[in-house]
Amino acid sequence: MRYMAAAVQFEPRFGEKEHNIGRLVELTTEAAQAGARLVVLPEMATTGYCFLNRREIAPMVEQVPDGPTVRTFAALAARLGIHVVVGLPELEPSTGAYYNTAALIGPHGYIGEYRKTHSYIDETRWARDGDLGIPVFETDLGRIAIQICMDGDYFEPSRVAALAGADVIAFPTNWLGRTLSWRARAVENGVYLIAADRWGQERGSKFAGDSVILNPRGEALNLLSTGDGLVLAEIDLDQARTARAAALALRRPDQYQELLLSSYLWAADDAQTLPAGRPAVVAVGPACDGAHMADLARWADKQVRDRGWAKLDLAVFPYAAAAPDGAGLLAVALDLDCHLVWAARDPDGCNTAYLLGPEGLVGRYRQVHAEDGAVPGDEGFPVFDLPWGRIGLLVGQDLAVPESARILAKLGADLILVPGMTGGDRDRWLWSVRAMENNTALAVANAEGISVTVGPGKVAGGDPGAMTVTLVDTAAPAIRTKELLRKLQPRWYDALVSR
Repeated sequence: MRYMAAAVQFEPRFGEKEHNIGRLVELTTEAAQAGARLVVLPEMATTGYCFLNRREIAPMVEQVPDGPTVRTFAALAARLGIHVVVGLPELEPSTGAYYNTAALIGPHGYIGEYRKTHSYIDETRWARDGDLGIPVFETDLGRIAIQICMDGDYFEPSRVAALAGADVIAFPTNWLGRTLSWRARAVENGVYLIAADRWGQERGSKFAGDSVILNPRGEALNLLSTGDGLVLAEIDLDQARTARAAALALRRPDQYQELLLSSYLWAADDAQTLPAGRPAVVAVGPACDGAHMADLARWADKQVRDRGWAKLDLAVFPYAAAAPDGAGLLAVALDLDCHLVWAARDPDGCNTAYLLGPEGLVGRYRQVHAEDGAVPGDEGFPVFDLPWGRIGLLVGQDLAVPESARILAKLGADLILVPGMTGGDRDRWLWSVRAMENNTALAVANAEGISVTVGPGKVAGGDPGAMTVTLVDTAAPAIRTKELLRKLQPRWYDALVSR
């Protein structure tokens, strides 16, 4: 089944609810006249966003589905024969609580609502975190889930929706800047994502616009940078369902129990007993066979010393078709007083990453999300404490499965090391997302392209065939406090370990 969808981009007037609803009705009508059967409006589109407290927003809140906004759009949807997702502040009469809500309305009336699960700064002054979970609504246009703004910085809500069969994620938002997170949510779940953003300024906040419709490959089918207007694109449910099945097939829910823990409710140093952090010199090597790893490590140490740094702390190499000489690497680790990471297929047929230091083999990680005909690992996602920080290991396509890096981050990893198995750096954008959303540094060594994320969202390196040497500060506040992880809502994530 195929149909046209629309994301509406709109700048509401703060507190002018009647005007905003009138303008949204106009834009929704334009979208329907252009052929759209599903229309997504921005977050808090009826009122504006930057309210200071409950008292200020109180005249704006209303009940769902019995309030005037849902009634207005239900009449409009019936007249136009469309589905609409509208964002608004909701009053729950039984408790008096307010929520940042989006309602789904179809040609036959109200279908359901979603209350924002992961609150951003502004709405914590007046809204409770959502208490309805992460529903997926069966409609004539396929299975539709709703996420709101900050939810998109976390992989879990979209993953739970995909596991419940979502074809489309309607994404009302008031985003402040450009982001790759939306693209990650579409790709890792094989879903369409319809991001309807507001634009303009409100009380000193500047909103991004850039409303977009993304297909299950993360490709922008249409985009509007600024101004009121429409983003129109075709939804292909067959494509979504094929892509979603492929994306979810990689999962290993039996390995994911850490996702249900609240690892960062308390200060990281208290909860995680982390080693002391400091700036560490990390080298990420180009493709090489096992026999040349020792030489490259010595070369990297020379480059480090030529730059005036004390010494090499860590070198990461890509997956090697032939395992390196362990004795030779141990001699290098002893001589340079450094740690080395590489990956190769072990005798049991599992792609395995090894961490070696002056003290010998520190540990290994057996690839949980196996590729290239390998046997999948079954030892979970271990972390290892070095003198300057906590290390997590992944291999190859583990990085494409968001559960992997999240678990390592929840276990306190300051730096995640990934010996890659494929050439090029075509997924470099995703590496940045993984670092940002987990508040970790990330070092990826790929067979041809190399990238080192030296801080959440900051990338160094990437020149094919080159070795990248950089400083990674494991004591950086963003890495150590893991602020984003403090806002996780594990009570809604049960599906991650049961499906």
